[in-house]
Amino acid sequence: MSKKINLYWYQHKQGYGNFGDELNPYIIERLTYKKVKFINIKYLFDDRWLAFKTISKAILRKEINVFTYLQYIFYNFIKMPEVLLVIGSILETSNSSKNKIWGAGFISSKTKKVSGTFYAVRGLRTVQKLREMGNNAPDAIGDPALLLPIIYQPKVKAQNKIGIIPHYQHYLELKDKFGEEFTVINLLDPIEKVIDEISSCTITYSTSLHGIIVSHAYQVPSLWAEFPGLTFTRLVGDNIKFFDYFSSVGISDYSPLEFTNLEKDCFSRVITNELKSNLLPTFEMIQKRQADLLLTAPFEVIDKYRSIERYE
Repeated sequence: MSKKINLYWYQHKQGYGNFGDELNPYIIERLTYKKVKFINIKYLFDDRWLAFKTISKAILRKEINVFTYLQYIFYNFIKMPEVLLVIGSILETSNSSKNKIWGAGFISSKTKKVSGTFYAVRGLRTVQKLREMGNNAPDAIGDPALLLPIIYQPKVKAQNKIGIIPHYQHYLELKDKFGEEFTVINLLDPIEKVIDEISSCTITYSTSLHGIIVSHAYQVPSLWAEFPGLTFTRLVGDNIKFFDYFSSVGISDYSPLEFTNLEKDCFSRVITNELKSNLLPTFEMIQKRQADLLLTAPFEVIDKYRSIERYE
């Protein structure tokens, strides 16, 4: 059995994980043909005293058991593991210089410190932020979710469907209100089901960043949307993650489209000439990001994906 790859991603406590987060093990296991081992980097620190305090508080609060406590004491004081950070706004959690960043970004522009080795990051906003903090920023940018089409081909063909891709907190409310009129996609469903549903649409409107990214990866036009009045309207962060991704694929910054009353003809009205250029990156741009990511991967990619000529 090949050695497992240490990987961190945000995990939900029950049910399927959130789509963008669960893409981490899905993509890495297929690119490498190796299993991944989850390691929680929020308990890993270059500062050993801070590590001890954090881990001790975690066991006192019953967030971790004794075995996990001893495991992370070993990691911090004897042998710090190298952990891969791939997809998500998770850089704020990286406090170990042994972490390997390949595609991740920030959740907030207010972050003041991050540790790790940077092979690729999500976009130019992350590059800029790293330089401001004095980190060595990489040249390669791109969200590894853009690699999905070389790993998985959908089992459905595009239909004349409008897709709504809400953040998982918004799914039930939007499904209840608009499920008969539109395809409302649940990002807590299995990954390949989500990809199939996205690929069946002619256009998607997404409150979720990875709803937009995966739409673009499969050449489905997509726009950032918001639905005012939803129960959960305030999500974590300050939207830097959207602008970060846009910068990586040549899309100009724009504010999310706000929909209050959804009717089919309202979608065609809101797509102005200015927004049309934001619907879909060029295929060549997607290929460039794919090639950059494969070239900078800090792990061995299997032969069928290692040659990037097909993406250039």
